[in-house]
Amino acid sequence: MINIILIGGNRLNSNQPIETINRLAKTKKMQITVLTEKVHLNKPINKNFKFKSFLEKKKINYYSVANINSEIHLLKKIKKTNNKNIVLLVGCIWKINKKIIDLFNKDIFNYHIGELPSQKGAGGASWLKLRNENNSALSIHRVAIKIDDGPLVLEKKFKLNNDFTILNYYEKVNKLEKKFFLEFLKRIDGKKGFNKILKKDSIDCYMPRLNTKINAYIDWTWSSKNISEFINSFSRPHEGAKSFINKKKVYFKKSSFKLSKLNFHPFQYGLIFKKDKKNLYILAKDGFVIIPTNEVFSKKIKKFSLGSRIYTPISYLDRSMIYRENFKKI
Repeated sequence: MINIILIGGNRLNSNQPIETINRLAKTKKMQITVLTEKVHLNKPINKNFKFKSFLEKKKINYYSVANINSEIHLLKKIKKTNNKNIVLLVGCIWKINKKIIDLFNKDIFNYHIGELPSQKGAGGASWLKLRNENNSALSIHRVAIKIDDGPLVLEKKFKLNNDFTILNYYEKVNKLEKKFFLEFLKRIDGKKGFNKILKKDSIDCYMPRLNTKINAYIDWTWSSKNISEFINSFSRPHEGAKSFINKKKVYFKKSSFKLSKLNFHPFQYGLIFKKDKKNLYILAKDGFVIIPTNEVFSKKIKKFSLGSRIYTPISYLDRSMIYRENFKKI
C-alpha cells in the first residue's frame, strides 16, 4: 500500500485540493494522513464550515502541529516501514528542513500553483493579476532546501482570459486538478516515475505570501490603471481591497478605469466626483476609477456622497509595503 502524507491544507473558501486528492487516493486504495496547523484548521470552506470540520466529516486522519520541522519523531511514526511513503506539500506554510527531506529521500514533493521558476512563492493569483499576465501552471517539484527550487517533475500549463478574475483563476485550477493529481498518483503507483522537466531561459522570480488584512490597502496616488488592477487582484474569494471614508473602512471587490484628458491636482485624487445607480467614479492621477455600487462594502457607511474623499493613511500604506507574512509563531 502507498502511504501519502499531506502537509498543509485547503485554499480559502474551498476544500481543495485536499478533497480531490483524498477522493482519488481512495479509488487507488492509498492511505492519506494530513499534517496541518491552526491557520488551516480555522480557514473557512464556507460561512459555517471550516477545514477542521471538513477533515472530521470526511474521516480523514490528521494531526495538528505547531511546526512541522519539530515533528521528526511524529513523521517517523506515520511513515510505514513496509509501505511506499510519499510526502506532498499542499499550501504548506513552513520551509521544510533537511532532516525531513533526508527522511523521505526523493519521495517528498511540493504542489505549487504557478509556472516555475518564474512564478515562485505564494499569493500566485493576486501577483499574476497585478503583473497583468494570464499564463500559469499546476506544478509539482521535488522539495529542496530553497523554496520552490527542487527539480520540476510534473506540469500542466494553462491560460486565462485577459480580464480574468481571481475566482476565474481558481475555477480553472479546480477543473484541472482532478486529471493532474490522477497523473501524479499513477506515477507514484507505477513504473513510469518522474523525469526532471528542464526549463530554458526562464526568469527565476519569487513573490512573498500576501495577507489581505494588511497588504490590500489602496494608494490613491497611483495611476487609475494601477488602482483598478490592485482592486481586482484582491477580489473574491478575498475580502477586497480597502481604504477609508471619514475614518470608516470601505472595501472594493471589482473595478475598471478610464483615462481622461482633464488634468487633476494630487489634492483631488480619491474624490468621488460622480455617481449613478450602478457605479461610483473616483478621481485618480490620469483619469478615474469606476467601481460598481454592488461591489462596495462598508459596515458603517450606508450612503456614499458626492465629494467624499476616499483616503488611505500613510501608516497603513507603509505597513502594507514593509509587512511580510510569517507563520513562525502560530
